[in-house]
Amino acid sequence: MPRPTNRAERRTQIANALLEVMAERGYERSSVAEVARRAGLNHGLLHYHFKSKHEILLAALEELTTRHEARLEVVLGSAPDDPVEQVRIFLDFHLGLGAAADPTALACWVAIGGEALKQPDVQARYAASLEATTGRLLEIIENGIKSGQFRCPEPAAAASALVAVIQGYFVLAATSRELIPRGSAAESAMKMAEGLLGTDSVIEGHQREPRPCAVYAGTFDPFTKGHLSVVEAAARLFDRVIVLVAVNPDKDPVFTAEERLAAIESETKHLPNVSCASTEGYVVEYARDHGASHLVRGLRDATDATQETLLAQLNRQLAPEVRTLFIPADPEFAEVSSTRLKELVLGGADVSGLCSPDVADQLARRLVLNKEVAG
Repeated sequence: MPRPTNRAERRTQIANALLEVMAERGYERSSVAEVARRAGLNHGLLHYHFKSKHEILLAALEELTTRHEARLEVVLGSAPDDPVEQVRIFLDFHLGLGAAADPTALACWVAIGGEALKQPDVQARYAASLEATTGRLLEIIENGIKSGQFRCPEPAAAASALVAVIQGYFVLAATSRELIPRGSAAESAMKMAEGLLGTDSVIEGHQREPRPCAVYAGTFDPFTKGHLSVVEAAARLFDRVIVLVAVNPDKDPVFTAEERLAAIESETKHLPNVSCASTEGYVVEYARDHGASHLVRGLRDATDATQETLLAQLNRQLAPEVRTLFIPADPEFAEVSSTRLKELVLGGADVSGLCSPDVADQLARRLVLNKEVAG
């Protein structure tokens, strides 16, 4: 897959900036000047890529749809063979406050839904996104019918009705948010789902298959905010996550294993179900020996996907009981890697936004010192 052009990257950067501002202020109060500031661009450069705020909105909708579909598949992947749990996840993802929810994305959908009622071209693209969302829910419902978990004579009608409930809440949130008691939307939708799907287990009486432990391994030299975003996503999906520093005695890392462990502990202290460890052995064997059901791997691009798929297949041969779960990188960290971070530091760039300030400072000091010694 060819790399995106600089123009495409800039347009995505601007679209993401509008999403960020819109989540805080809504669309009407999102000024072009503030979008330019969040994107780190001057006003003229922004207008070089987009003629109007409306054009940015269309690009933002496309970006939000892409992210929405990718993240939905990630959270649904936590219950791949359980349609009941997937319906619960689907509704919480769109309406809830639980682990599957993304409050920032929900705020953007509410804002864009309001604009779709007023602007025909926004409405057309919004409708296409709704069609895809309804189709995905229909697929889950049909799987539930096949497995005997749902007794639903009209699955297409049920899927449409539940998506209509989601959209109704979006409209209500955009116009009269005070009418929705906090945390009630997802639970109410789940109660409706029970009636539509002919089951009483969307809310009560259903226990998902335990997913006790996952291992997220890497050299983490250094640990970046891209790594942290993967850990945070895994912590929402598993009861316990071990961040594993893979130690290679034949390599000369910038940070010792002990320093990397300390950095990870500091960066993940807000996640009570995350711990860290190190190993010089095979990662998949460590995972198996410590009772992990999954290895977690972050994906930044198509190249990562190809390499990680091959590695997952090899690990499956070594330990068939340990599966691999891929988590796509957050868009703002899609180009961030430990190697890239070092290149940026050697080039004099400020990387404090890509890793912790302490790690950024230590990395700069050590790389400059190593360069001077080598020189």
